[in-house]
Amino acid sequence: MATKPFSTSIPSTPPESDLQLRSHTLGGRVLPPSPPFTPAHDREQQQGHLELTTANVDRILDFLTRHPSGGHNVVDVRATFDLPQSQLPELERRLHAGGWGDKARYDYDGTVGEAQLCLRMPSAIHEQLTQAVADKIQKELAALADRFSLYDERAALETGKVWKSGSTTLEYKEPDLVDSEKEDGTGLDVVRHSPDASFAHEDTGPLAPGLVIEVGYSQRSNKLSRLAESYITNSRHKIRCVIAVDVPYYSPKQAGSSRDKAATVSLWRPGVEEHEEGNIGFCMPIMEAIPFRDGEGRACDGSLDLSISDFLRPSLCGKLSAKAKQDIITISFATLARLLGKAETCSESRVESEDDAPLRYRKRKRSPFEQLSSPRETTFAKLELADSTKERKMDMEWPGSRENRRLPSDRFPKLRRSSRKRNSGKVAEDVT
Repeated sequence: MATKPFSTSIPSTPPESDLQLRSHTLGGRVLPPSPPFTPAHDREQQQGHLELTTANVDRILDFLTRHPSGGHNVVDVRATFDLPQSQLPELERRLHAGGWGDKARYDYDGTVGEAQLCLRMPSAIHEQLTQAVADKIQKELAALADRFSLYDERAALETGKVWKSGSTTLEYKEPDLVDSEKEDGTGLDVVRHSPDASFAHEDTGPLAPGLVIEVGYSQRSNKLSRLAESYITNSRHKIRCVIAVDVPYYSPKQAGSSRDKAATVSLWRPGVEEHEEGNIGFCMPIMEAIPFRDGEGRACDGSLDLSISDFLRPSLCGKLSAKAKQDIITISFATLARLLGKAETCSESRVESEDDAPLRYRKRKRSPFEQLSSPRETTFAKLELADSTKERKMDMEWPGSRENRRLPSDRFPKLRRSSRKRNSGKVAEDVT
C-alpha cells in the first residue's frame, strides 16, 4: 500500500480574513479592539512628567521645612518657584495638611509666561511693623468716625463698619487687557495674593478689602509697583488703595550703627483714562518710594494721607457729603519712623532666664487619646466599628448560637456561677 509522503514544508499562513476572525471572535463573541501600543519612550515621558509635577510641589514644601521658624527669625525669607496653575490646588491641600496655612504667605501670578509663586515667611520685624501700622490706621478711622458724627451720620456709620481683615488670601481672574496677546475667552489665569494686612467693610467681607498693606525688606521699586498694579487691576478696582512700606534689610552680623536705616513708603490708587471705545482702568502711583526715615535713622518730613474713599467702594462714597469726602487721615512720617524703631527694638531683645527660676520642670502627662490628631481619631473609630461588626458576625455564625435560638426560653443552658464567695464564707465558719 502506498504511503503518503512526509511533508517538511512550513504550513501556509492562513488568510488575513481568518486572522481577523480569530483575533476578534472567541466562541462566537466579538471581542473589543485591543488598546494601542504605547512606546517605551512615551511611557518614560509620561512618568517623567508625573515626577516633575510632584517635584514642583515637593520643592516648595522642602523649602518650608528648611525654614521652620518663619516669623520668629530676624531675617525675612522669600523665594520664587515656577508652578503651573493645575498644581496650585495640590499645593494648597498639602500646605493646610502640613500646618503651614498660617505661617506661609504667597503671591501667585498665572498671567506671566511661566506661572510663578512667590513664597513669603515674614520676620519678627515684618509682623510687628505690619500690626503697628494697621493698629494706627484703625485708631485714626475711629477718630474720623467721631468727626463724621458731628455733621454726617451716614459717613460715621459706614466708617464704623470698616475693620482690619488680616491677611486673607485674595483670588482674582485676569481682566480684559488693552493690547492683550490672548484670544477672547482664554484670559482665565488665576492671580492670588496674601496681603500683610487689609481693611474691609462689613458688607463686602474680608475677600473684598478696600485697602491693603504690604511690608517688605528692601524690595526694588519695580517689584512693589507690579504688586500694587496686580492688586488694583486684577481686582477690577475693588481695591481702592495699596500702601507699601519698604524697610531696610537687617542682618544680625552688622553693627547697629553701621547699617543703612533708610525706609520708604509708597501709595497707589485706581485711575481711569477716557477712551473713545470706553474708559480704561489702570494703577496710578500717588507716591513712590518716598523716604520717611533716612540712612542714619532720623525721621523725614512728610505724612501719609488717606481718605474715606480709600476704604469704601464708590457706590457708598457717592452717598456721603462733599465735606466727608475731603476729610483725611494723616499719619506723619515721624510716627512711621517711631513704629519701625519700636519693631526693631522688640525683635532685637532677648529674654534672659530669671535668677529665681526653677532648675527643673514637670509637664503634665498626656493620655493616648489627647495625643491623637483628628485624622487619626477618625481612623481608629473606623477600625473599632469594623472590629465590633466582625465580632457580631462571628457570634451569629457560631453553631451554638443557632442551637440556643431554637431552644425555648425556659430551656436555655444555665450559666455556671462562681462558688468562691460561698466557699470563703464556709471556711470562715470552720475557723471560728
